[in-house]
Amino acid sequence: MKRLVFFLPFFLVGLAFQMQAQPGCHTISLDGIWSFKADPLGMGLQSNGLQMFPSLTETITLPGSTDEAGKGIRTQGLSSIRLTRMFEYKGPAWYEKKVFIPEDWAGKEISLFLERVHWETKLWVNGAYVGREESLSVPHIYTLRKFLKPGEVNTIRLRVNNDLIYNIEYSHAISAETQTNWNGIIGKIELRATDKVYISDVQVYPDIKGKKARLEVTFNNSDKLSLKGDLEIMGKTADNLFDIPKKKIPVTGNDSLIFMEIDLPLGDQIRTWDEFDSNLYLLNLFLNVKADKESYFDTKQVKFGMREVGVKGTRFTMNGREIFIRGTVNSAEFPLTGYPVMDESGWLHILKTCKDYGLNCVRFHSWCPPEAAFKVADSLGIYLQIE
Repeated sequence: MKRLVFFLPFFLVGLAFQMQAQPGCHTISLDGIWSFKADPLGMGLQSNGLQMFPSLTETITLPGSTDEAGKGIRTQGLSSIRLTRMFEYKGPAWYEKKVFIPEDWAGKEISLFLERVHWETKLWVNGAYVGREESLSVPHIYTLRKFLKPGEVNTIRLRVNNDLIYNIEYSHAISAETQTNWNGIIGKIELRATDKVYISDVQVYPDIKGKKARLEVTFNNSDKLSLKGDLEIMGKTADNLFDIPKKKIPVTGNDSLIFMEIDLPLGDQIRTWDEFDSNLYLLNLFLNVKADKESYFDTKQVKFGMREVGVKGTRFTMNGREIFIRGTVNSAEFPLTGYPVMDESGWLHILKTCKDYGLNCVRFHSWCPPEAAFKVADSLGIYLQIE
């Protein structure tokens, strides 16, 4: 899931859009007990790709970290400059779960979604190597249609490595001072299934002067089917006070990725977003296409705000009005877990406290918060500075 942001020197406006999976997407949560084995010396994977652990003999609960599960080295002393972790672990660790895939998922696009991992993953499904992902900030997503067997129990095995993959040791994304260099998986952990043709990305670019939003929509069509159908867009303000005129656009093409640019008039009475009036628009996109007598359907929901960031001399402006940044810093201080809260209720508590103190901006020192923080910031009228 991607979001639209404006970058300024050392300043990021947190308002964006939120694209959410809707009824066209079916999910299986993988939360719960996983098999586990620590591999601090990296002996579980040979250079030729051969795995050396036929079975994982321990268990761990996900979402969570090795610290919480008591895995790793128990700390013997206390630090005088930071909170002390009870357990520390650094290096590869193996996670495995068996899951039944419904028969009606046959022929669908299936992906594994790992919302936040520290920070490299390698994936095997039913013993076959799928690939590798790395990121400290965005989800690790794997495409699995060719690897999973619908109607059967399938084995998912992950190798998570929190070793110093790149030399950014003094970033709060991984440093010992606050967030800690945890190993594990947090946030949403799930399998997702959609029709073979689906809406894979939506970008929204506000045009206040033109009283419209420009949409850039991407459709995934990995089998390169010859498509014919339409995309219908319906919308309103998030408070239901104003409707956006409906729009239906024909969809054709046979590429693996199909791109469309759409101008969406919002009407004469547009509502802008800023810290005082955090007005948001809610769009519903419905894709309905056919190929080879088969029908494919998908739907996405998008929230966005109408705002324009600029400068006037040495000052920032929002929608042409000068603004004064009143901010605080967040260095990923989550002492109970050592990793960030991932749900909206947790971020509502954090950001509403900032708002109640008269602040309008939060600087995230050398780390990026999860999507939930952006959603809450959009609803409260908070600017986010992401590093």
